[in-house]
Amino acid sequence: MFRNILLPLDFTEKGRAAVETACELVDPEQGTIQFLHVIETIDHLSSEETRDFYKLLEDKAEKSLEEWAAQLDVRDVDVQRRISFGKRAPEIVRFARDSDTDLIIVASHSIDSERELSRIGTISHQVALMAHCPVLLLR
Repeated sequence: MFRNILLPLDFTEKGRAAVETACELVDPEQGTIQFLHVIETIDHLSSEETRDFYKLLEDKAEKSLEEWAAQLDVRDVDVQRRISFGKRAPEIVRFARDSDTDLIIVASHSIDSERELSRIGTISHQVALMAHCPVLLLR
């Protein structure tokens, strides 16, 4: 059992399996699942240019995090919701380190071995390589 599970969410259906797995692996008495949504930032633009844009994204993410967390209320699981801004993989890794995460669960996708391996640099792969703690990749 894990006490502090980080679950980065992009609000796609592949994240549902990650939520289920987190519920199975979290310590039911002392554990916490942290939902994290990272809003990707755009380099080289001023805050005045992007403030309204990011506010819309943040409001939408807050609503989505609330909806996803509400599904776990019936299970009596401690869920914390966070929104962060930055480059997704480094921000997930930084957040995990700063919050004493002991497991990161990331929804991933299969890579077609017949095609060029250009998709090896996915967010999930980057997190797995950079994280200080175990990373569970789910397909």
